[in-house]
Amino acid sequence: MILEYIEQFLWGNAMLLAFFLIGLFYTVWTNFFQFVHIRLWLSKTIGSFTKRRKTESEKQSLSPFQAMSAALAGSMGIGNIVGVAAALTAGGPGAIFWMWVSALLGAMTKYAEIVLGFHYRYRDQQGNWVGGPMVYLKEGLKSPFLSGCFSVICIIGSFAMGNMTQGNSMAEILNYTFDIPVLVTGFVAAALIAFVIIGGVERIGKLSAVLIPFMSVFYIIACLLVIGANITKVPAAIWSIFVYAFRPKPILGGIGGYYLKTALRTGVMRGVFSNEAGIGSSVIAHAASSAKEGVEQGMWGIFEVLLDTVVVCTLTALVILTSGVYDVQIYRAVKIPGAVTLPDGATLATDAFSSVLGGFGQHFLTFATVVFAFATIIAWSHYGEQCVVYLLGKRYLYLYKILYVCSVLLGCVMRMDVVWRIADNMNALMAIPNLIALTFLGKVVLTDTRNYLEKIEE
Repeated sequence: MILEYIEQFLWGNAMLLAFFLIGLFYTVWTNFFQFVHIRLWLSKTIGSFTKRRKTESEKQSLSPFQAMSAALAGSMGIGNIVGVAAALTAGGPGAIFWMWVSALLGAMTKYAEIVLGFHYRYRDQQGNWVGGPMVYLKEGLKSPFLSGCFSVICIIGSFAMGNMTQGNSMAEILNYTFDIPVLVTGFVAAALIAFVIIGGVERIGKLSAVLIPFMSVFYIIACLLVIGANITKVPAAIWSIFVYAFRPKPILGGIGGYYLKTALRTGVMRGVFSNEAGIGSSVIAHAASSAKEGVEQGMWGIFEVLLDTVVVCTLTALVILTSGVYDVQIYRAVKIPGAVTLPDGATLATDAFSSVLGGFGQHFLTFATVVFAFATIIAWSHYGEQCVVYLLGKRYLYLYKILYVCSVLLGCVMRMDVVWRIADNMNALMAIPNLIALTFLGKVVLTDTRNYLEKIEE
């Protein structure tokens, strides 16, 4: 399949190395900021829930928390549920380890993106903040060409990663749980999405600030209940993650090298799909924040990545690995032509929760998947809208919204593997210009970080 070949090319060794090196570069250059200053960024994020009245100039902005919630809505979607299940089935338990590595380093990648987004953002004629990779590519890197490339790819990516993958997973799990036809899911979802995106970024931010924290807390509790029921299997599950990440050959035989590469590639891909660190899309939401300091908003980016991947994705993985519904050797066997098809994606995750929570677990996971997917779709509509306006002006915005709503329906009826490959390819293409900017604009990030740290120490 052509999409598979493109995916293997885009997510080859060069791309994996680029993600790791950029994250490592900002980690080392900022003196391991995400670790050394953990008390600082925790106090400025979850420790800063103080309400204050917005000034008149901030009326069309989001609060820092709303901006983070909108960005988290774009990332904490089905990637935390279906994406983890897909990572396990495609790359084995070792893929989870590489998701951790990509998150720990990617936290600083996202931090750097947000700092750059703030450094170069500006207000449009209506007083709205405009920022993101398309802006710092043009204003910082002085490359209108790369700015235009990112905008075009982000618009296409909003249909694929932010829309069709989410709709597809909603339709799949609703059909599996309640036998609801995928077309019905598509039409209902499209109607609801149309209602929300008409309200613009403020409505998206307010809705995300309610949906994401609420659903995240209940999802974590459900994961802990399943893991707690299988607590004796947790050590073996964690051990398998490390064994398959570093020593697949003793377990898998001569094809161990292939599966090691697959685990690494799948882990990074699913990690990027989950937390979006490196592709730059979430910067568009963060740039709309009313925060005064880009460094402080960047701290929300660190929190966002670690919560999304290190906490939530890990809990999902442990639920699946300890539930007994997944066996790595059996799933490897399906690679053999003619082998039986095994549960994947939302179906595998649903089976894992149902193994302990019964019917409630299945219904809960269905609800969680729908809420996360819905939040992601509305967040990505904003990303796409901003790129359309930046590139083409507002005259095409209405057309974009119509096509975006229609894409929800299209995603619901497409094959799951096709939708995911399109999304992965768009992620890689978006990452290319963004990683170039991060490579050459590092001095700006370092200067802003140093200035901020010096200011708070005075």
